[in-house]
Amino acid sequence: MILGEIARPLKIPLLLEKGEVNRYPKVKLYNFSGVFVAEFELTHIVDGLYLSDEWVPDAEGYFYCVAEVFFDAGYTIRDTSYGQVGDTIKIDVSDRIVRLGVVYDIITDICYIEMSLEHKGQRVADGISNAEAIFYSADDTPLFTVSDTTPDGLGVFRMSKETPGFTAGSLYSVKCSITRPDEVVITTKEIAVVS
Repeated sequence: MILGEIARPLKIPLLLEKGEVNRYPKVKLYNFSGVFVAEFELTHIVDGLYLSDEWVPDAEGYFYCVAEVFFDAGYTIRDTSYGQVGDTIKIDVSDRIVRLGVVYDIITDICYIEMSLEHKGQRVADGISNAEAIFYSADDTPLFTVSDTTPDGLGVFRMSKETPGFTAGSLYSVKCSITRPDEVVITTKEIAVVS
């Protein structure tokens, strides 16, 4: 079993028991219900160990990966000495969250956004380098994105958006992310615009 956390980059490993260094494995990832999530081409690292590109899980739970091994980079000739290889990935909730504050001024038609990163209830200011918030309508249509690369001295990113297109009485969702070395912390929130 492979263990990971929401919003923390994860590379899916595959070890070829015969140690071949000249194969081309491919991994398909499925959620607990068997719905296809992603596909990765793996790269040889050392002694038959292959790794995928980074996958950043955005949901907790169990995932299943199924690997196939090929002789060619075009993934057309399977190495039948290896059957399909499977593994389970367990993704847990991270103890790091993005705190989001949104204020919409109806009169000026400006949306003010504040974001910060917390770890076990304490604000994290060291090493954070980028914040992004993507706003979606109730039907998941992207409305706008705001981003900032420079937090203040307390580790808070402050952004604003003029004429965001909000309608009073509507519900919106926001996907927030803050980047640290080797980590992207993602949180999704719902907001309501009231008159």
